[in-house]
Amino acid sequence: MVKKESNQDSRPESESRVTEPEEKKQVTAEVQDVTNKDLKVQIEDYFKNSNEDALPLILESILKRRISGKHDDTDDELMEELQMQQIDNVKDQDFESDFEEGHETDE
Repeated sequence: MVKKESNQDSRPESESRVTEPEEKKQVTAEVQDVTNKDLKVQIEDYFKNSNEDALPLILESILKRRISGKHDDTDDELMEELQMQQIDNVKDQDFESDFEEGHETDE
């Protein structure tokens, strides 16, 4: 029986697994961590000042926190807290168009 050689790395699987955590550590080391306090300030700015320009920064901060893997528990708590907050500054037209896209209506 002839063993076909693949185009991928010819190292045994066990050797390639050893390097994966190091690569992940290197990537997370390059990402600057965002503290709980910084993220809360960004979110409060969005809610209190109706600052829609803050949304990209909030998303970037959340992604950095996910990549770092340091805030899994606190982010879950933060999400629960945010889901309880009422959003007063939602424009009716935006809400209605999103609702109509997601649900059939008689109109």
